Amino acid sequence: MATDLTGKVVVVTGAGSGIGRCLSLAFAAEGAHVVAADLNLRTATETAALATGRHPVTAFRLDVTDLDGWRSLKDTVDGRHGACDVLCNNAGVYFDDLYLDSTLQQWRRLCSVNISGVMYGCDTFVPAMVARGTGHIVNTASIQGLIGVPQGPYYSASKFAVVGFTQSLAGGLEGTGVTASVLCPDVIDTPMNADVDTTGQRLIAPEEVARRVVVAVKADTPPLYVFTSRDYLDFYRDSIAAILNDYEATEG
Repeated sequence: MATDLTGKVVVVTGAGSGIGRCLSLAFAAEGAHVVAADLNLRTATETAALATGRHPVTAFRLDVTDLDGWRSLKDTVDGRHGACDVLCNNAGVYFDDLYLDSTLQQWRRLCSVNISGVMYGCDTFVPAMVARGTGHIVNTASIQGLIGVPQGPYYSASKFAVVGFTQSLAGGLEGTGVTASVLCPDVIDTPMNADVDTTGQRLIAPEEVARRVVVAVKADTPPLYVFTSRDYLDFYRDSIAAILNDYEATEG
């Protein structure tokens, strides 16, 4: 029996556009109280205005790299709604330069948003979830968090970190009543990919991504991984096969 999201409190970061906006609207349509957080309060407010759920969506300005900002967000959520039931650590940045064209400044930015932003979100909300014995976390990674490609090596490294962290998080939360999933989208039709060369690739609508996340969160046993299509199945198989081949060839 699917979990009823009516009245649940859902916090979404990066909610001003793309996947984050669609997540906010999809959860609102399920009857949840949604807090749409984004660095850009204007776009977060626009997301809130688009919602047609049973409860108004709350817009909140959040820099995910600012731990004090997270604490302020939690105070707001606790004060208005009591507690957070679902946390979607979705905010992220992207650089697609080849390694020789990448910079350490890019790496520092990716670390602060894509990695620390996820850690700060979990540090802020997960302890209270564990204390209540219920809750779910969705951390947004990428297909590049499972398969390294030449474009965007620092981005890929940051998303590998999100995948590894979520794997460990899910294992560490076993028996607490709190679960975790990692979202691994393909190439999504969002503003972040507007300047990316997507020749020969099928763009997935962010609304479809949001639908799959909602289905996962509502499941009796939420999956660890949430994928958005089967388009890259052969790449996954090849990557796993390469690992197994090299492992089996190891001496001793």
